[in-house]
Amino acid sequence: MRFFLQSRLKHIFGLIVLATLLAGCAARDQHPPSLTYSQALPQKCDGIFPEGTWQFVHSINFAGGRDNTTTVIGVTTLAENSIHSALLTVEGLTLFAADFLPDDSLNIQRAVPPFDNPHFAEGMMRDIRTIFQPPGGVSQQGRTAAGNPVCRYTDGHDMVTDILPKRHDDNDDCWRIRRYTPKATMNLAITGTSCKVQANLFIPQHIELQSFGMAEYTLKMKLLSADRLQ
Repeated sequence: MRFFLQSRLKHIFGLIVLATLLAGCAARDQHPPSLTYSQALPQKCDGIFPEGTWQFVHSINFAGGRDNTTTVIGVTTLAENSIHSALLTVEGLTLFAADFLPDDSLNIQRAVPPFDNPHFAEGMMRDIRTIFQPPGGVSQQGRTAAGNPVCRYTDGHDMVTDILPKRHDDNDDCWRIRRYTPKATMNLAITGTSCKVQANLFIPQHIELQSFGMAEYTLKMKLLSADRLQ
Protein backbone atom coordinates (compact mmCIF):
# COMPACT_ATOMS: atom_id res chain seq x y z
CA MET A 1 0.00 0.00 0.00
CA ARG A 2 2.80 2.39 0.89
CA PHE A 3 4.62 1.59 -2.37
CA PHE A 4 1.40 2.21 -4.34
CA LEU A 5 0.89 5.57 -2.62
CA GLN A 6 4.47 6.68 -3.33
CA SER A 7 4.21 5.61 -6.98
CA ARG A 8 0.89 7.40 -7.37
CA LEU A 9 2.27 10.59 -5.84
CA LYS A 10 5.33 10.51 -8.07
CA HIS A 11 3.18 10.07 -11.17
CA ILE A 12 0.59 12.70 -10.36
CA PHE A 13 2.93 15.34 -9.05
CA GLY A 14 5.38 14.71 -11.84
CA LEU A 15 2.57 16.17 -13.94
CA ILE A 16 2.42 19.18 -11.62
CA VAL A 17 6.15 19.79 -12.04
CA LEU A 18 5.82 19.46 -15.81
CA ALA A 19 2.89 21.85 -15.83
CA THR A 20 4.88 24.32 -13.75
CA LEU A 21 7.79 24.13 -16.17
CA LEU A 22 5.63 24.66 -19.24
CA ALA A 23 2.94 27.02 -17.94
CA GLY A 24 3.38 30.33 -19.66
CA CYS A 25 4.94 28.79 -22.78
CA ALA A 26 1.51 29.16 -24.31
CA ALA A 27 -1.59 30.97 -23.13
CA ARG A 28 -5.29 31.15 -23.79
CA ASP A 29 -6.14 33.46 -26.66
CA GLN A 30 -8.14 35.82 -24.48
CA HIS A 31 -7.08 39.42 -24.11
CA PRO A 32 -7.49 41.97 -21.29
CA PRO A 33 -10.80 43.85 -21.60
CA SER A 34 -10.74 47.49 -22.59
CA LEU A 35 -11.34 49.76 -19.60
CA THR A 36 -12.71 53.21 -19.01
CA TYR A 37 -10.41 54.47 -16.27
CA SER A 38 -11.62 56.33 -13.21
CA GLN A 39 -10.03 57.32 -9.90
CA ALA A 40 -13.32 57.30 -8.00
CA LEU A 41 -15.02 53.93 -8.30
CA PRO A 42 -17.82 53.10 -5.88
CA GLN A 43 -16.49 49.57 -5.52
CA LYS A 44 -12.76 49.02 -5.20
CA CYS A 45 -10.64 45.94 -4.67
CA ASP A 46 -10.21 46.29 -0.93
CA GLY A 47 -11.18 43.20 1.00
CA ILE A 48 -9.91 40.65 -1.49
CA PHE A 49 -6.39 40.18 -0.11
CA PRO A 50 -5.86 39.38 3.58
CA GLU A 51 -4.17 41.92 5.85
CA GLY A 52 -2.49 40.89 9.07
CA THR A 53 -1.90 37.31 10.17
CA TRP A 54 -4.18 34.59 8.83
CA GLN A 55 -4.22 30.85 8.42
CA PHE A 56 -6.23 29.11 5.70
CA VAL A 57 -6.76 25.38 5.31
CA HIS A 58 -8.04 24.03 1.99
CA SER A 59 -8.78 20.69 0.47
CA ILE A 60 -7.04 20.93 -2.92
CA ASN A 61 -7.95 18.81 -5.91
CA PHE A 62 -5.37 18.84 -8.69
CA ALA A 63 -6.33 17.85 -12.24
CA GLY A 64 -3.93 17.79 -15.15
CA GLY A 65 -3.18 15.67 -18.17
CA ARG A 66 -5.26 12.61 -19.12
CA ASP A 67 -7.80 13.19 -16.37
CA ASN A 68 -5.28 12.42 -13.61
CA THR A 69 -6.45 13.86 -10.30
CA THR A 70 -5.34 13.80 -6.69
CA THR A 71 -6.35 15.53 -3.47
CA VAL A 72 -4.13 17.03 -0.77
CA ILE A 73 -4.62 19.36 2.19
CA GLY A 74 -3.04 22.80 1.87
CA VAL A 75 -2.23 24.96 4.91
CA THR A 76 -1.32 28.59 4.18
CA THR A 77 -0.21 30.99 6.91
CA LEU A 78 0.22 34.69 6.09
CA ALA A 79 2.24 36.98 8.37
CA GLU A 80 4.03 40.29 7.63
CA ASN A 81 4.36 39.69 3.88
CA SER A 82 5.77 36.20 4.48
CA ILE A 83 3.90 33.02 3.60
CA HIS A 84 4.31 29.60 5.18
CA SER A 85 2.79 26.85 3.07
CA ALA A 86 2.45 23.13 3.64
CA LEU A 87 0.91 20.29 1.66
CA LEU A 88 -0.27 17.17 3.47
CA THR A 89 -1.92 13.94 2.46
CA VAL A 90 -5.45 13.44 3.74
CA GLU A 91 -3.88 11.02 6.25
CA GLY A 92 -1.68 13.83 7.62
CA LEU A 93 1.72 13.06 6.05
CA THR A 94 3.61 16.30 5.26
CA LEU A 95 4.69 16.27 1.62
CA PHE A 96 6.01 19.80 1.34
CA ALA A 97 6.62 22.72 3.72
CA ALA A 98 8.30 26.04 2.94
CA ASP A 99 8.46 29.73 3.81
CA PHE A 100 8.07 32.22 0.98
CA LEU A 101 9.88 35.37 2.09
CA PRO A 102 9.37 39.03 1.05
CA ASP A 103 12.67 39.07 -0.89
CA ASP A 104 11.30 36.27 -3.15
CA SER A 105 13.57 33.67 -1.55
CA LEU A 106 12.44 30.23 -0.42
CA ASN A 107 13.20 28.43 2.82
CA ILE A 108 12.17 24.79 2.30
CA GLN A 109 11.77 22.71 5.47
CA ARG A 110 10.50 19.51 3.90
CA ALA A 111 10.07 18.28 0.34
CA VAL A 112 9.24 14.64 -0.34
CA PRO A 113 10.12 13.57 -3.93
CA PRO A 114 8.91 14.73 -6.41
CA PHE A 115 8.12 17.88 -4.42
CA ASP A 116 11.84 18.51 -4.07
CA ASN A 117 11.96 19.78 -7.65
CA PRO A 118 12.78 23.53 -7.35
CA HIS A 119 10.45 24.38 -10.22
CA PHE A 120 7.54 22.95 -8.24
CA ALA A 121 8.29 25.25 -5.28
CA GLU A 122 8.63 28.28 -7.57
CA GLY A 123 5.35 27.55 -9.33
CA MET A 124 3.57 26.93 -6.05
CA MET A 125 4.87 30.22 -4.66
CA ARG A 126 3.66 32.05 -7.75
CA ASP A 127 0.16 30.58 -7.50
CA ILE A 128 -0.17 31.19 -3.75
CA ARG A 129 1.00 34.79 -4.01
CA THR A 130 -1.42 35.46 -6.84
CA ILE A 131 -4.30 34.22 -4.67
CA PHE A 132 -3.34 35.83 -1.36
CA GLN A 133 -1.20 38.90 -2.08
CA PRO A 134 -1.94 41.99 -4.19
CA PRO A 135 0.09 42.25 -7.39
CA GLY A 136 3.04 44.59 -7.66
CA GLY A 137 3.41 47.33 -10.21
CA VAL A 138 1.33 50.32 -11.27
CA SER A 139 -2.35 50.17 -10.31
CA GLN A 140 -5.24 51.71 -12.22
CA GLN A 141 -8.98 51.48 -11.66
CA GLY A 142 -11.57 51.28 -14.37
CA ARG A 143 -14.74 49.70 -15.67
CA THR A 144 -15.39 47.33 -18.54
CA ALA A 145 -17.91 48.11 -21.28
CA ALA A 146 -20.44 46.10 -19.25
CA GLY A 147 -19.86 48.37 -16.25
CA ASN A 148 -17.93 45.89 -14.12
CA PRO A 149 -15.18 47.36 -11.89
CA VAL A 150 -11.56 46.30 -12.45
CA CYS A 151 -8.30 47.05 -10.65
CA ARG A 152 -5.51 46.61 -13.20
CA TYR A 153 -1.87 46.13 -12.22
CA THR A 154 0.99 46.34 -14.73
CA ASP A 155 4.49 45.37 -13.64
CA GLY A 156 7.87 46.35 -15.07
CA HIS A 157 7.78 43.38 -17.47
CA ASP A 158 4.38 44.37 -18.95
CA MET A 159 2.59 41.51 -17.18
CA VAL A 160 -1.00 42.56 -16.53
CA THR A 161 -3.10 41.34 -13.60
CA ASP A 162 -6.77 42.24 -13.38
CA ILE A 163 -8.59 42.07 -10.05
CA LEU A 164 -12.34 41.90 -10.59
CA PRO A 165 -14.60 42.27 -7.57
CA LYS A 166 -18.25 41.29 -7.72
CA ARG A 167 -19.88 41.91 -11.10
CA HIS A 168 -23.19 43.75 -11.16
CA ASP A 169 -24.67 40.91 -13.27
CA ASP A 170 -23.46 38.13 -10.94
CA ASN A 171 -25.46 36.88 -7.98
CA ASP A 172 -22.35 35.40 -6.32
CA ASP A 173 -20.75 38.08 -4.13
CA CYS A 174 -17.14 37.10 -4.78
CA TRP A 175 -14.16 37.95 -7.00
CA ARG A 176 -11.96 36.92 -9.92
CA ILE A 177 -8.29 37.35 -10.85
CA ARG A 178 -6.98 37.24 -14.42
CA ARG A 179 -3.29 37.38 -15.37
CA TYR A 180 -2.00 38.18 -18.87
CA THR A 181 1.38 37.81 -20.54
CA PRO A 182 3.24 40.76 -22.12
CA LYS A 183 1.65 39.56 -25.39
CA ALA A 184 -1.76 40.26 -23.82
CA THR A 185 -2.94 36.65 -23.68
CA MET A 186 -4.33 35.07 -20.52
CA ASN A 187 -2.11 32.54 -18.73
CA LEU A 188 -3.88 32.32 -15.35
CA ALA A 189 -7.50 32.57 -14.23
CA ILE A 190 -8.61 32.40 -10.59
CA THR A 191 -12.27 32.44 -9.60
CA GLY A 192 -13.56 32.64 -6.05
CA THR A 193 -17.16 31.69 -5.32
CA SER A 194 -19.51 31.71 -2.33
CA CYS A 195 -17.66 34.42 -0.42
CA LYS A 196 -18.28 35.06 3.26
CA VAL A 197 -17.17 38.27 4.94
CA GLN A 198 -14.87 37.88 7.93
CA ALA A 199 -12.97 40.86 9.42
CA ASN A 200 -13.80 42.90 6.27
CA LEU A 201 -12.25 40.19 4.08
CA PHE A 202 -14.21 38.45 1.30
CA ILE A 203 -13.25 34.80 1.81
CA PRO A 204 -14.36 32.39 -0.94
CA GLN A 205 -15.55 28.96 0.10
CA HIS A 206 -14.33 27.64 -3.24
CA ILE A 207 -11.43 28.74 -5.45
CA GLU A 208 -10.66 27.43 -8.91
CA LEU A 209 -7.23 28.19 -10.39
CA GLN A 210 -6.64 27.44 -14.07
CA SER A 211 -3.17 27.70 -15.55
CA PHE A 212 -3.05 27.85 -19.34
CA GLY A 213 0.00 26.59 -21.17
CA MET A 214 1.37 23.63 -23.10
CA ALA A 215 0.65 21.53 -20.00
CA GLU A 216 -2.49 23.00 -18.44
CA TYR A 217 -3.60 22.26 -14.90
CA THR A 218 -6.49 23.11 -12.62
CA LEU A 219 -6.57 23.47 -8.84
CA LYS A 220 -9.95 23.30 -7.11
CA MET A 221 -9.70 24.48 -3.52
CA LYS A 222 -12.42 23.98 -0.92
CA LEU A 223 -12.09 26.05 2.25
CA LEU A 224 -11.96 24.00 5.44
CA SER A 225 -11.08 26.84 7.84
CA ALA A 226 -10.03 30.50 7.88
CA ASP A 227 -8.67 32.00 11.10
CA ARG A 228 -7.26 35.43 11.86
CA LEU A 229 -4.36 34.86 14.24
CA GLN A 230 -3.18 37.14 17.02
